[in-house]
Amino acid sequence: MYSRIVGGASALVLAVAIGACSGDSTGPAGDTLTDAEFDAMVEALAAVGSFDFGMGATAFAASPALSAGMEHRLAAETISFTFEESVPCPDGGTVDVEGSLNGDFDSVTGAGTASVAITQTHRSCAGTAQQSGKSFVFNGDPYVSTQMTFTLDENEDLVSLSGSQIGGIRWAVDDKEGRCGMDVTYSITGAQTATPSISIAGTLCNRTFDFQFQG
Repeated sequence: MYSRIVGGASALVLAVAIGACSGDSTGPAGDTLTDAEFDAMVEALAAVGSFDFGMGATAFAASPALSAGMEHRLAAETISFTFEESVPCPDGGTVDVEGSLNGDFDSVTGAGTASVAITQTHRSCAGTAQQSGKSFVFNGDPYVSTQMTFTLDENEDLVSLSGSQIGGIRWAVDDKEGRCGMDVTYSITGAQTATPSISIAGTLCNRTFDFQFQG
């Protein structure tokens, strides 16, 4: 259940980042990305798990022991644990992922609340854009920090998720390099079986967006 909620939220952030941003992707003393290069970079960031809130390709999916431990704890009524992992990126390099998860769940109804704090530090982490095939290398500058809370009422089929993702990374592609800062807030509410209400706003690589959708 938890992975489905996180996966859906990360897909929404990715879609908004590609489709709704406007501005110049320029870092301090860095190069400027074209719109096509920016879209490719967002895809490469997704490939290394940056929009999975630290819980996709660069953490739980790449760490069977950590994933199994989380699923075991989610079956309990009270969750409280920390994790720290260095995992490989798809095309070389690593991401250091550390954080904590705390929450309470009803093991019968599935209702509950939880909060997650995650820090990702990229270390020569390489990922490739699916559409263009461009390969990017990312390094933490200093890191990407994610805070997230969610509530779930299984009986009423209601989900509420909110959080933020802030920090920065340095990127390199071809003969270009620069810095990408992130400052994004989001909230998603609604029934799991219906279209939710969504709010995602902030800046990504100096590009701003404000996406609102009422389900």
